[in-house]
Amino acid sequence: MEVDVFSPFHDVGVGAGDFVAKADLAGLDECSVVLAVLNGGDAGTIFEIGYTVAKGIPVIALAQNTRAEDLKMPVGTGCRIYEDLVTAIYQTVWAEP
Repeated sequence: MEVDVFSPFHDVGVGAGDFVAKADLAGLDECSVVLAVLNGGDAGTIFEIGYTVAKGIPVIALAQNTRAEDLKMPVGTGCRIYEDLVTAIYQTVWAEP
């Protein structure tokens, strides 16, 4: 879709926490919008959402098979939640400034 993408999984990878955390946050600092996959409640993804919300970066989230309780903080902080992958991707691309 001709957008630049930063993926912590692909662009940072695995390693020691001090390396991974610094590289991940540096990558997020360059993002104008974040697409977060909330399936599974990964602690790193939850942290990334909080970090980007605190920085004022819009968050679009894909949430399939989640409980309403699991989405309380993302919904309460203005993240836009979608249950469909394609919709979440388009909403992320359209949110790009």
